[in-house]
Amino acid sequence: MTTPIYAIFEGGGAKGLAHVAGVAAAELNELEFIGVAGASAGALIATLVAVGYSASEMFDPNNPMANLLTRHAISPLSLIGEAEWQKFAATTSQGARVQTKGWLQGPRATMKRARCMIGVANEIRRSGGYFSTDEIRKRLDYFLRIKLMKHHADAGRKVTFTAPIKFKDIDPEVVPQCCSLKVIVTDITNGRPIIFGTSEAHQNVEVAEAVAASISIPGVFKPAYIRSYAVAPDALYADGGLVSNLPIWVFAEEKLNFERAENPKGRVPILAFSLITDDGAPKPNGTAAVSGFWNVLAYAKQVGTAAIFGGQTVVHEFVPDLLQIAMPIRLKTTEFDFDLQRALDAYYEAYAAAAGTLVQQIRVRPARVNAVLADFHRDVIAAIHQSFPQTKIQSLRVSLITRFGASSFRIVHSYNMADDADDRLVFSQRAQGAPNAFSNRAPAFIDFANTFAAGKNPYMTKYEFALVRRSLQSAICFPVFNEAQAWNQGASERPEPLGVVAIDSDSNLAHIFGDKPVMQEIAIKSLKFNEVLRA
Repeated sequence: MTTPIYAIFEGGGAKGLAHVAGVAAAELNELEFIGVAGASAGALIATLVAVGYSASEMFDPNNPMANLLTRHAISPLSLIGEAEWQKFAATTSQGARVQTKGWLQGPRATMKRARCMIGVANEIRRSGGYFSTDEIRKRLDYFLRIKLMKHHADAGRKVTFTAPIKFKDIDPEVVPQCCSLKVIVTDITNGRPIIFGTSEAHQNVEVAEAVAASISIPGVFKPAYIRSYAVAPDALYADGGLVSNLPIWVFAEEKLNFERAENPKGRVPILAFSLITDDGAPKPNGTAAVSGFWNVLAYAKQVGTAAIFGGQTVVHEFVPDLLQIAMPIRLKTTEFDFDLQRALDAYYEAYAAAAGTLVQQIRVRPARVNAVLADFHRDVIAAIHQSFPQTKIQSLRVSLITRFGASSFRIVHSYNMADDADDRLVFSQRAQGAPNAFSNRAPAFIDFANTFAAGKNPYMTKYEFALVRRSLQSAICFPVFNEAQAWNQGASERPEPLGVVAIDSDSNLAHIFGDKPVMQEIAIKSLKFNEVLRA
């Protein structure tokens, strides 16, 4: 049985090869892409995934010479122009060697390199970039076309596309083999980001045009037009990574609607495939003047890389159900001339990281956390029944709570709460219960019956208050410490907790809270959560 997921692919130029490894790892774990998005190179991979290309169709390490490009007699360099690449490379990766080797090769070679650098610089200054995305756009449209034609043929329909593929052609409502796609582009003429997708406003926009615009890294690719976008056909567009290189927020509404309709008792995770690398700026060792010049270039490169490719750091606390898949990649952003061995090394390193994270976070860790919660639930029931054999506890639930940002707490794991709306509740640090247990380093009690009788909670919005199970009577919250020794110390001497575990019930737990031996026993049992909270 597959698990539905949304996936966001970070931009990164040639480093985008790592995303293919990420897709392969997701397929291995039986994850089903129901929505994909990306900027720059991430948009390119997302688009191929959206129309149904598997990881092995894009790049199969077991048969690397039969990847999507080589099967159609295309090389990465042919997409941008081999002659243009040679000139561009002389001003970047090769340029760093001019200062040490150029003078030894004679003044003629040095002057030739200098003229090349000036020519590239002038073209970038005149056009805003050096390479054209025209060939990339044409080839991508062809790849989309042949995949869609196969989908229709498999369904018994003969469809011929006489025009470039538009977003309406890949709508999952029309072609079930496709999934939702969002492409992030920067409109530099009007100073705004645009999220292209299958909405009514974008249904006639050519997919390949939008993707070609999204990969137009400033200074590397020339800004692109999206002529099929009737709203602004004459605007210039550039790398979507300028506004959001890892757009983790784009599926917020769609994800909520899917969960309402298809998965009401569960949450659909968002996988953020991010690229971890060091581009390796030139390290000068020539004269002070030349070294200073190259230091300026290196600094400019670092600033640009940070702005475009590193500015969208994933912050887990503020995005629900987000899992970051950090993949190391040794390719450089503009290393479009990587050879087969470099490609294989990069692929396997990224695959190992992605597969390891997915197995651990999608399969192993949830099962382990649930087992610990269930075990703790049994321990609590046993402890209560041993001391109070006549007590019947109605609907005992367990929740694990952690800090959320600077001034809130949230439930991150729960047991016996699947049918309730408060299993992922976020609440103020001034609320009762978990915040008190956390700050005071001691158990805290909540009398829900009186709170509901009052009809409101002063530290909850009406929407948060409405989520809380109305039959609840009380709750006891225990701070979770790293070691048992903390419970032998006074509250003021205890370390900051790792989090809080709460037990709540439709029964009144006041007599449990007042029984010191039972409370001590449950407190010691709560130590089993320290490993879960440290992970």
